[in-house]
Amino acid sequence: MKNHARFYRDQKTCESGTVKVIGFRCTKDSISWAVVEGAQYIDAIVIERRVAAAPRDTREKQLAWVAKEVREILARFTPDGAAILAAGGARGGLTDSLVQRIEVDGVVRSVLGACSIPAKSVKKQSICTEFGVKRSEIDSFLADISCISATPKSHQEPVILAVSQVRG
Repeated sequence: MKNHARFYRDQKTCESGTVKVIGFRCTKDSISWAVVEGAQYIDAIVIERRVAAAPRDTREKQLAWVAKEVREILARFTPDGAAILAAGGARGGLTDSLVQRIEVDGVVRSVLGACSIPAKSVKKQSICTEFGVKRSEIDSFLADISCISATPKSHQEPVILAVSQVRG
């Protein structure tokens, strides 16, 4: 496994080796997030995870809600860094749904930047690289990380993203 340089906001965090990272997976009308903390992949724990759906309203009000929600999450957990699942290309081009997801990603990244939280955009196909393992080994590797294997499959993406930014 590679030992990646990760997020260290202050000297205390660097000395202890423990980091708190938030992972985001956005859709056109929701954000899934998970906050994990640990010094290494294997000992990382999920502090909290949620799926939050935007209210049914105008697009502008939905995006304002995303910004407010992310600011509140960041204020509550004060993460050292963040990882966001990058929007993949659509086979049929830029669909309305993909454009709306990219808007939500942009709002999340904007709030992270305004709060001085370093963020990494991670493509789904790059998860192996983030953990420093081969594609053929990723499923068994992730299964050995208890905070990932204990999370229901339908909610694992933000946890995997956050854990990928904890040192190996």
